[in-house]
Amino acid sequence: MDQAPAADSPANVNAARAGWRRWAIRIAIGLLTVIAAIWLVLFVTKGRFLRHPFESITGKLTRRTVTVGGDFQLYFAPWRIKFVAERIAISNPGWATRPNLFTADRIDSRIAPLSLLFGRRRFTWLELTGGAVDLEWTPDHSANTWTFSEKKGGKRLEFPRIDVAVVNGTTIRYRDPRMQVTADLALADFRSQDARIGRAVGVRGKGVIRSTPFVVNAQLLSPDATANRGKNELLARMRAAGNVVDVSGTLPSIADIENVPLRTRARGKDLSTLLDVIGVVIPRTRTYDLHAQLVKDGDVYRFTRMKGTFGDSDLAGTLTVTHGARLHLDSTLTTDKLDIVDAAPFSATTPISSRPRARWPPPPRPESGRSGCCPMRRCRWRRCSGSMPT
Repeated sequence: MDQAPAADSPANVNAARAGWRRWAIRIAIGLLTVIAAIWLVLFVTKGRFLRHPFESITGKLTRRTVTVGGDFQLYFAPWRIKFVAERIAISNPGWATRPNLFTADRIDSRIAPLSLLFGRRRFTWLELTGGAVDLEWTPDHSANTWTFSEKKGGKRLEFPRIDVAVVNGTTIRYRDPRMQVTADLALADFRSQDARIGRAVGVRGKGVIRSTPFVVNAQLLSPDATANRGKNELLARMRAAGNVVDVSGTLPSIADIENVPLRTRARGKDLSTLLDVIGVVIPRTRTYDLHAQLVKDGDVYRFTRMKGTFGDSDLAGTLTVTHGARLHLDSTLTTDKLDIVDAAPFSATTPISSRPRARWPPPPRPESGRSGCCPMRRCRWRRCSGSMPT
């Protein structure tokens, strides 16, 4: 009687392995064929038929409305992803005063494919033309336009790494109802390559703070680090109500000023005009020049190491400004040299050296809430509170 061959004989094992290899090769060839076909279709059509899926998917991810009003391209060219969008717009939340968070006349970019799956997203090329960004806060600072969530602490817009960037005609609008600040800024055109720009990048603009207009000029002195999302050397100057305020320092990123020590200097003909910008009334002063270190922590602005002069007197100490339902000032000030002419307005007296000759009738007696030298509007005091140790 013949014996059946063993199921695990060498011949059967080799045959099974050969069969699996043939299937694996067929599957691999099939996958490569499908990928090649997709690549060819995208390359021939430039991926223009993907515009509506792109708007829908991106809109769901950001919880915003995304539209492309002009040409759209999304394909491999040949190994990098080419993305082109004309008249692109990303909407703002319903509470914002402008309809769109971001608009651009044209975006032309090349994207490293693997960076979309692993690690930080990377653009090998980005050309931005006619970009406009609108950054706004809610009055209670519970939400902003660049955080893609209705809840506080949601995910913010993340910037990718960019190897080569060309930026032309970009503007930024910033609005903070709590601080009553609105600013319209224009970014100077620049080109960066290998994360290097090679020169300072300028920012110019104007705005309004508590009904007082101001102009601002700023420079990124280390834009190479900025292009790499690294530390930045910032130098800014603002002019408002006849005052000049300079701010300089090193920022950990281009828009991060929280808990960062900044060098500040303010000078002008009258310190009261500077404080009046933020709604604080003090008596008029003579020419002043003050410098300090500023650290912003949420709604609290701390000025430390303050030193300077006003008139023929000197001044040193600290000042903390807190923005809340009411503006609160907390200060500790000292002086080594105090001229009577400078002190008189704060003590509601008039120094002999500045008194006019006798006249009749005598000037009216100061009312409550007013000083003899500088009338103060009592309604303005209701907007803030403060403490000043003696």
